[in-house]
Amino acid sequence: MLPSRLLYIDESLSKRLAGLLRHRGRAARAVSEAGLLTLEDEPLLRAIYKERDDIVFVTADDNLPSEHPGILREVRATVATIAPFERGKWQSQQAGISDEEAWKREIVQRWAHSMQAQERGTARRYFLSGGQRWALRKRPIV
Repeated sequence: MLPSRLLYIDESLSKRLAGLLRHRGRAARAVSEAGLLTLEDEPLLRAIYKERDDIVFVTADDNLPSEHPGILREVRATVATIAPFERGKWQSQQAGISDEEAWKREIVQRWAHSMQAQERGTARRYFLSGGQRWALRKRPIV
């Protein structure tokens, strides 16, 4: 049985991801589907966690946990960030989308089951090879 936790797909990722995940039997919703595109991070997090608490907020904004620690604690948000794209380490085999978009899509689809099982109130960073506890980067990705 698949976990029923809702993967809430941030606008930093393709809204198509939610549909792809649902097609694979995952509970998923895009921020755009909820009509929340105009909200900044803090009001957005308050709005989605007011709706329900069994949400994993999936975002390509890898700095979100360091930029908004107060609201993440307040709503006990569970956050899954996608590691920044590293040029030269991934080449898309998918026609019509950029290497960076394919990178994000692959990571989310590959690790959706782990994201749904993630402990409530935690932040994890996901790579092609897996996930780890989110921590501030010592040096930026080039």
